[in-house]
Amino acid sequence: MAVENISPEQLLLDVENPRFGLSESSNQSEALRFLFDNSDLKELWNSIVENGFLPFEPLVAYQVPGTTNYVVVEGNRRLAAVKTLLNPELIRDFSKTIVPTIPAKHQASLTHLPVTVISTRDDADEYIGYRHVNGSRNWEPLAKARFGLKLLTKLRRNSALSDKERVEILARQIGDQPTQITRNLFSYKVLEQAMRLSLLQDNFLEKTKNDFSHLYSILSNPETREYIGLGTSALKAEQIQDDPIPETHFKKLGHLMTWLFGSPDGTTPSIIKRQGQDRPALQKVIASTDALYRLERTGDFDDAKRIAGIDIEDWLVSVFALESRVKKVWDSSSDVIATLSIEEKHKAGSSLKDDISKLQNLLKLLS
Repeated sequence: MAVENISPEQLLLDVENPRFGLSESSNQSEALRFLFDNSDLKELWNSIVENGFLPFEPLVAYQVPGTTNYVVVEGNRRLAAVKTLLNPELIRDFSKTIVPTIPAKHQASLTHLPVTVISTRDDADEYIGYRHVNGSRNWEPLAKARFGLKLLTKLRRNSALSDKERVEILARQIGDQPTQITRNLFSYKVLEQAMRLSLLQDNFLEKTKNDFSHLYSILSNPETREYIGLGTSALKAEQIQDDPIPETHFKKLGHLMTWLFGSPDGTTPSIIKRQGQDRPALQKVIASTDALYRLERTGDFDDAKRIAGIDIEDWLVSVFALESRVKKVWDSSSDVIATLSIEEKHKAGSSLKDDISKLQNLLKLLS
């Protein structure tokens, strides 16, 4: 694939791009406005004004047949920044933001942009998967799911393959584990179904920053899968289909969506404030018949946690007690260690390493 220098006027924003939600745009103007509203073009303006357009990472685009124009499949945010710097009038219909002036010394860097030209959109999929889905500039989980479903749809055109084989190929393409890809894509299908059932706020799937990872994470829990009618078995590639939740469990799906994302009318907020603590607690509540009954009927998460045996005060007391216990072990260590056998030292060391590992993970959750 050759890198060519192409005028920004010939470069088009990709209205089929799943990363920023551009697929909801019907034309160039709408796509530009969406990027302006959702992807912080000001940050790129400042960088370009200060340094010019850096050529080290070319855009990726394919030529529109029969024209001199190119659709940019990689680098839409940078292209939008350049276009608005060159022509501030592009944003005047929806913003009064003052676009900075390009210094004379950097104007030449914007007359032509480096572009890796590919033959078709499909040729970019493997590159984009490696670069953004799990590469050096990761996509958010929701955009990652959209992209993965796009590739899976293409792979399903080959009827000779099973869905398991298709997901394995997809895993190799974008550098992820098949189980993770399956759960990620399945979670998106659940969200689509919840949207059709009006169990989520309007335009939930079009918001670039939502808490999709709440659902992705909690569906790893067998009791949660059983709660919404999926059984306790691990998710399979064949389940990545439209409307995966049975009608008999729509009400429970509604409960789960409200707990994770808030009510459709916006009056009840999500109970997940800290993913590392609240999401595992919700899993334990769902696994407890009495606690689940209370949460379903009252929405009182704290009360449900107590019924499930999750007592915050007791937990905090245990945490604070660690300090005195560690101090006791440390203060007596100089007298005791000298008398230990090699085997006892090894056992004590292994135990401490395991404790330290757990405490480090706990610190990560708390931070």
